[in-house]
Amino acid sequence: MTAAAFRMTRPLAETDPASNVFAVVGPQRNRGVELFAQGDLTPQLGILGGVTYIDARLLDTRVPDTSGKLVVGVPHVKSDVSLDYHPDFLAGFALIGTAHFESRREATNTNDSFAPSFATLDVGARYTTPFLHHALTVRAQVVNATDKHYYSSIADGNIIGSPGANTAYFGTPRTLMASAELDL
Repeated sequence: MTAAAFRMTRPLAETDPASNVFAVVGPQRNRGVELFAQGDLTPQLGILGGVTYIDARLLDTRVPDTSGKLVVGVPHVKSDVSLDYHPDFLAGFALIGTAHFESRREATNTNDSFAPSFATLDVGARYTTPFLHHALTVRAQVVNATDKHYYSSIADGNIIGSPGANTAYFGTPRTLMASAELDL
């Protein structure tokens, strides 16, 4: 297990509505904590994942409506946790599950609209067996098994240099993936 605390700043650029010039207007300050775990909970159950809390704010923007506000598209809480169950009685077989969570994210620098929080679940299985003196691994996975509708990315148009061109991208719908891998 690991734990980390951080505080970072970086320049923030956006388009000035009065001059229509894209320029650095002040700093973005990010601070938060992260907890991460990797290992075996039992001899047959492994875990990989963690949770992050982040407070990302716009500082000293010289614009009262945005100074001190939350940064567009950055959730306060983000978590991804995967479990890998590989029972002894089924050698080479494993079931995998991954949960993803993001809290609500602001959609504008003035924090007057937002994308709601979301949680998704991925489930899958893999099987590894000898094949012609090599290891063959077959995998199948359902990404976003509950078919949750969510926004995977959000950007304020002012930040990307296009005032009024705010963007939001839909997340992956329920998707089935399968693969086979042969180690040579």
